[in-house]
Amino acid sequence: MSDHFFSCDWGTSHFRLRLVRRRPVAVVSEYRSEEGVAKLATAAPSTTRAERFHAALLQGIEQLPDLPVDVNALPAVISGMAGSSIGWREVAYRRLPFSLDGGDLGWQNVGPRNTSGAPIYLLAGVRSDRDVMRGEETEAVGLASLPGMADLLREGVVVLPGTHSKHLHVVRNRIVDIHTSMTGELFDLLRHHSSLRHSTGPLPEGTEPAAGPFDPLAEPFREGVVEGANTALPASLFQVRARQLLRSCEAASNTAFLSGLLIGAELAPLERQTESLPIILAAGPRLAGPYRAALDLLGLSDRVKSIPPDRVDGLSVLGHAALLDRLE
Repeated sequence: MSDHFFSCDWGTSHFRLRLVRRRPVAVVSEYRSEEGVAKLATAAPSTTRAERFHAALLQGIEQLPDLPVDVNALPAVISGMAGSSIGWREVAYRRLPFSLDGGDLGWQNVGPRNTSGAPIYLLAGVRSDRDVMRGEETEAVGLASLPGMADLLREGVVVLPGTHSKHLHVVRNRIVDIHTSMTGELFDLLRHHSSLRHSTGPLPEGTEPAAGPFDPLAEPFREGVVEGANTALPASLFQVRARQLLRSCEAASNTAFLSGLLIGAELAPLERQTESLPIILAAGPRLAGPYRAALDLLGLSDRVKSIPPDRVDGLSVLGHAALLDRLE
């Protein structure tokens, strides 16, 4: 067993590669690029797609700065859309329930990476009868490895905000259901490709709605959360335009309102569908403030356990480390 490995989170839009020490788990070196799965799939026909992905991985390894060890024989663990139908190779979804100890892992070895025989483990996603995910299950495995999570994961809901936010219902340390909300993607589409682009604009640099009590965008964000939680989304969306026309609200205020609207619509069902279950919020630095503020506003604060945002950033690495222990 090697002391290090490569951890790769390969999404639709982004490629993130890290050299990781295994004991204790720590990131040694990191490289990011825009060589996401969608870009590579568009650039290469299906007959040569595997070769293109293999070359992109090798290029990423070459770009890692300040490597302190010989990486020639190190294994690589890849999660995310690289295992999808437009990725390196399609790896069939595993069905729920999915154990957070990694015991239900699905994978394929698409290596060797080089003449040393270094393996490349491409991880499968997870599916229910009505929903799917690729990559978030690895983050959930990493979450379960954090200290103090055992009691919370007896039964609760894990909220993973993002482009496609995931709500994972966990019972006895197993994911038993998935609910996806296209919150981040809708925000981007409405901001840049709908008529609402004329009523919204960029937020001040370095700010997010509801980031603090003195944030001037906090009030429009809160207004949006309440509207999104209580009004059908097709009707509430036009309020972004109405705020500009009837109340002369500025573009940044309307953007904060739209953000709150979509997050409120995403989170409102938690009160109705999950009764008094604990809510484990695993949001990165950009979204932790808005999501926590929205949950508080919806009266769910007593049920929320927030994972520190800096720990959330490393969940996939922790998941890869735990899964590699099982693979080897």
